[in-house]
Amino acid sequence: MGSLFLLQILFVLQLILVALLRYIAPRRQSCIKYYRRFKHADHPNAIFARFILEGYIEFLLCGLITVENLRSSDLIIKSFSDSVDVLIGFMFFMSSALMPAAIAYILHRRINFLEQKHLLKTTNATHKEQYKVLIDEERNFDKKWQIFYEQLNPDYNFAQQYYLIYCLRRFTFVMLCYYLYKYPGLQLQINVLMVISMLMYLIQTKPFVDREQNVMDVFNELFLLMISYALFCMSDFVSDAKTKNMTGYFIMGVTFISIIFNASAIVRSLFWVVLKKFRRWRWKREYNRIQSRIIEKYPIRDQKLILESMRSGRSLADVTRDWTRRRLRFQQQHLPHFIHPSLRGENNPLHTGIGAQGQATNQDMHVLQGLDHRTRDGII
Repeated sequence: MGSLFLLQILFVLQLILVALLRYIAPRRQSCIKYYRRFKHADHPNAIFARFILEGYIEFLLCGLITVENLRSSDLIIKSFSDSVDVLIGFMFFMSSALMPAAIAYILHRRINFLEQKHLLKTTNATHKEQYKVLIDEERNFDKKWQIFYEQLNPDYNFAQQYYLIYCLRRFTFVMLCYYLYKYPGLQLQINVLMVISMLMYLIQTKPFVDREQNVMDVFNELFLLMISYALFCMSDFVSDAKTKNMTGYFIMGVTFISIIFNASAIVRSLFWVVLKKFRRWRWKREYNRIQSRIIEKYPIRDQKLILESMRSGRSLADVTRDWTRRRLRFQQQHLPHFIHPSLRGENNPLHTGIGAQGQATNQDMHVLQGLDHRTRDGII
């Protein structure tokens, strides 16, 4: 709970900073870039839902302890801080306890939107206005609650229930730990049953769109299953101290392997992000170098054609042809009485190249062709 508390403090400080920058930014232009950097792209509802999901077990435990304290007859609230503690704990309990019901309602609304869209799409054209209204409502709904289904497989209805199962499983786990502490054997059996059921669900449905995320969840459940079986040897069923000692080393080894596995996935994703940024920086540097060279050597119209070819990855001839057609079409539509006859036929010099520098420019383009096309996609 300590690390989560630090994240809570950082989150609240970030919200305060965003509110201040939002107030100051219209008056000081230098604060606009900081406001855009720190502001959240998600809706506040989505931020709150993600916050509860990440600390669901801790929040539910805190809420249960608060409710137990409220039920005790010797509870005395002596200061304002005690009142705040009780209020926050009760809010945590209500948020965690009602989260599964809220997720079920949100998914029900989502399914209703999909059914109505399919029904209106297959009916006559008289329902076009209703269809547009429904699309707007669905867009607003997704902006608030898409955290519960945006990364999940949309083709499988059972896969959309992932976060509902996520909350119900953790709710059951907390209740087992809190109320059945006198029955460790029953706790272990129910825990193994939950892990096996979750493993079957992940293998059968593959809930996430990202294949790597599905693989990571399956391996994490396998690690948890091995630890759950090993915990039987740490209970009163086994009285040999040496066996419990070896079981402890086994649990530590499995935990260490699990940490390495998850950390390697994070490091691998960060490596690809850094590599992509490096390639982007290298391409931009090469692009600026060639751009300055083109500006010094060619007229303004030829510069536009060459730079457009660099951005789109198309050949210079195709870009020149499209640019010429757009220019002639604009002239014929807007200035029909002032076009020189040579611009109407094949004698138009724009059809033959990009001017007197055409051949030199085409020879210069071999520099651009030497660039790695994979680093240029989606950059400029």
